[in-house]
Amino acid sequence: MLQLFAYTQGTDIVGGGNLPLTQLDLYDNEPLPLSLSIDNFINIAENSAGYSQVFKMPGTKVNNKFFNHIWKVEADSTFNPHKQTNVILKDNSSDIFIGFMQLTEILNKENVISYNVILFSSAVNLKDLLSGKLMRDLDFSELNHNYRATEIKSSWTTGLPLINTLPANSFAGSGNSTTVLKYPFVRWNTNSVYNSGSNTISFPVKYDVFRPWINIKYIIQNMFKDVGYTITSTFFNSNKFTKLFTDFHRGYDTGGAVGGTGQQFNTNNSVGQVLGANAIVQGNVVVNGGQFGGIDGNNYYSTSTFKFTATDNAPMQVNLNPFIITMPSGSSSVQVYLYKNNSLFTTIFNGTVVSGQQILAGVFTNTLIGDVFEIRISGSGSLRVLTTSSKVTWSVYATTQFMNDSLQGYKGDTNQWAFVKGVIDMFKLLVMPNPTNPTDVIIEPYNDWVDTGNTLDWTNKVDIRDVKLNPISPLSKNLTFRLKEDSPDWTTLNNNYPNTWQWPMILNNDIDIFEETEEIFEVSNFSSTKFGYTLGGNLPIPSIINDNTNLDIWPNVWRVLYDNGVKTLATVTYDSYQFPAESDYLLFSPVSDVPYVSTSQSTDFGVVAYWGIGTILNGRYNTYWARYIDELYHKDTKILKIKMYLKGSDILNFDFNDIILLKNRKYRVKSIDYRANQLSRVELITIKDL
Repeated sequence: MLQLFAYTQGTDIVGGGNLPLTQLDLYDNEPLPLSLSIDNFINIAENSAGYSQVFKMPGTKVNNKFFNHIWKVEADSTFNPHKQTNVILKDNSSDIFIGFMQLTEILNKENVISYNVILFSSAVNLKDLLSGKLMRDLDFSELNHNYRATEIKSSWTTGLPLINTLPANSFAGSGNSTTVLKYPFVRWNTNSVYNSGSNTISFPVKYDVFRPWINIKYIIQNMFKDVGYTITSTFFNSNKFTKLFTDFHRGYDTGGAVGGTGQQFNTNNSVGQVLGANAIVQGNVVVNGGQFGGIDGNNYYSTSTFKFTATDNAPMQVNLNPFIITMPSGSSSVQVYLYKNNSLFTTIFNGTVVSGQQILAGVFTNTLIGDVFEIRISGSGSLRVLTTSSKVTWSVYATTQFMNDSLQGYKGDTNQWAFVKGVIDMFKLLVMPNPTNPTDVIIEPYNDWVDTGNTLDWTNKVDIRDVKLNPISPLSKNLTFRLKEDSPDWTTLNNNYPNTWQWPMILNNDIDIFEETEEIFEVSNFSSTKFGYTLGGNLPIPSIINDNTNLDIWPNVWRVLYDNGVKTLATVTYDSYQFPAESDYLLFSPVSDVPYVSTSQSTDFGVVAYWGIGTILNGRYNTYWARYIDELYHKDTKILKIKMYLKGSDILNFDFNDIILLKNRKYRVKSIDYRANQLSRVELITIKDL
């Protein structure tokens, strides 16, 4: 006998112990077909999960109370039909389904009330929830950090130092550092230059090569947590998967770094200085440390010339806040200028001032390494700068914090489920409801999961009067597995790479059909990344460079690369602002191990020969898809459609990776339409040892 138990809507049942349950009334003669399936099998692009068909429940006192009399038009019911309700379906007191119920329709026919509801699993619900959320809905503020050489280098080894302590139960770890965000060496534009004379690679700005990459497992864990789900997965905890990162960079146009106080200098003469015509601000100038203490260790501001030498290629703000001009009495005209490389760059102020007037001004300018700036003041009379209080602040855009708004750029518009679906497709993952926990999902690759079940003999349960055996059709003769295409890049067009964005797997199946059909299986949202020796043939790195006039700003498709750890250059060094004569760097690549070993995997589908690494046979297809496709296209693979006398205990003790024996012939279950106390419809797939 079927029994349906429901928790009060909104109840958090995880770890809830003996929470109260309401046994809902069912029609005695109303069938409750429970459709169970996790993998369509014949449709390589779709995975499905268990759910029931719509069924009807009577408007009894018990049910009306549970639904808070929602059938009354005039009533203000507290039951929300748009929210999920946790339920347990039992057959003869045995749990056969743990999941959710949704009210779909309220019927009132001649004052007889009834309800149409549907049951669905956690996997179905998860897809619906994530489809309504964007990447920008994620909160990564716990990863805030300073964007400096010290933090970048620490991310390679001991962990990225964070501004704040990580909250309890964070997927980023604990304490004040994390390994889920790293800064690998990736060539993002053509500003990097190889000098053959000094055997040195130089790049003007840190942002040319060091941009944030975030761990994929960390991203997905946070997605699931935000909608109330957890993950059980051996694969997610594997070494290869935990080494996968995706890029989260943004161009300067969308705020690749957040502005903030940089290098601040105060005058320290207590009396003030009398200004002559076109005079440089006088007085002894000292460094005030600021929030980036020690950043002027190389004396970029000269106390003898009163000039500042830029240290980065980046937008920079020159801010006078406050800049106090005083005079004994009266008023006078005054001009405050910003000079760049001994030429007037901009006029900050031009007007009449009175005694004690403050000038508050900010000027943005683009800087190059070596650009020289100075403040000049022109006036008349006995103008003085109150040097104890006046400040000049040089705020360099690139020496700032990574902030949570990194998700607010174009990648923030990516649908969360689309991101997850891309990961599912790369590894042929199955997303399955946990039979003991409705808010937990099991995620494993098809290859790992399919052989871990039990063997069940269902021979005596078959209704031999109705048996159908069908070959699988239609099947496409030609199959192509590939990552998503992206625009051609500079690396492709100028460095003799193949004019393609990925290395696909193309199959020409040996099947006789009347038409040459073709199917393209493309992973959504993720593209391939060019990799090989570049910059004088001395540095093996990935390259993501757009072929346009603004090489720094490019809404590229998401990339996935492996963390290969810190490598040391034997014959070349690189240097940039705050990176003098470095030989170590963090390598990310499309290969799981560098140098590669026999078990190394590639992020591409096909067999790839990477420059400087070798030929990688274990692409996504050979590693995760080959067995599935071989089974699908095997000549002996067929669909057996039968009816069976199944009990609740059969459903309770069954899993989809179980092997079903019928007269010593092996089958795998494709789907079950379970009907209590009736014949259930079952679809089986013949298994051929491959």
